[in-house]
Amino acid sequence: MIYSVIVLYNPESNNKANIEALLLQSDKLVVIDNSTRKLPEEISDIINGNSKIVYLSNNGNIGLSLALNKGIKKALEYKDCDYIALFDQDSLIQKDFFLPMIEAVENRSGVIAASPEVVDMRTLEGNKDADNTKVYEVPVIITSGSFYKRNAFEKIGLMDETLFIDYIDYEWCFRARDKGYKLIRVPDSKLLHNMGEKVVKFLFIEKPYHTNGIRHFYIFRNQIYMFKRAYIPFGWKAVQLFKCMYRIPSYILLSPQPLQTAKHIIKGIKAGFSKEGRNYRYDKI
Repeated sequence: MIYSVIVLYNPESNNKANIEALLLQSDKLVVIDNSTRKLPEEISDIINGNSKIVYLSNNGNIGLSLALNKGIKKALEYKDCDYIALFDQDSLIQKDFFLPMIEAVENRSGVIAASPEVVDMRTLEGNKDADNTKVYEVPVIITSGSFYKRNAFEKIGLMDETLFIDYIDYEWCFRARDKGYKLIRVPDSKLLHNMGEKVVKFLFIEKPYHTNGIRHFYIFRNQIYMFKRAYIPFGWKAVQLFKCMYRIPSYILLSPQPLQTAKHIIKGIKAGFSKEGRNYRYDKI
């Protein structure tokens, strides 16, 4: 049995299609609601009218990592849960999404989790360097669309709740690899995903960019948290350190509120080096 977990945060009416697609292919859908406002009527009607849905409201934003963990724990309460898949509201699964994932994780030793081929909703392009059909090993997988056997969380543990939002997937994947497990991508499973609020070009390469200053706080705070951990690969830390050098000025220059963005970044860096920083929440910055 496949239990899908989706985290909602102030969804729009057009997110209805994503929920409906998950219902069609999942045996049970656990909906964790982090919204700070009332759900659209179209989404409420689906939640209230479907016996396959388990709905848990957090009455506010408790963070993505904690919300995911609540969903995972709820799925694990069911004895018939064989697989768990995690999603955010901006991801739309395509036809026959789960069957290639099940085959891939069952037929390969040492595999702890799988990822679909992620296709950017704006460009409808996936990984241009990858083979279109061959399953291959990857260093990390993004949270949305990730697929696990139920015992994966017993072996690796749950998501790190101190991270709140950014780098949750990286941290879990590096922890899994440190324990000797493998992560794979399954190109036959396709996921349409919103890669960011907007896209900017840097050195002729398009990069997703978040305009929300709160995300800037967590990006920089959590990067420092990751730098401190011994199981995080040195190569990844070096790349992220380089990225910090251009992210700081670019985030400020591209922001509609540059002074406010600068304050979020500075607070994030300070929090990363402070023991008290792990207690910060998005509404207290």
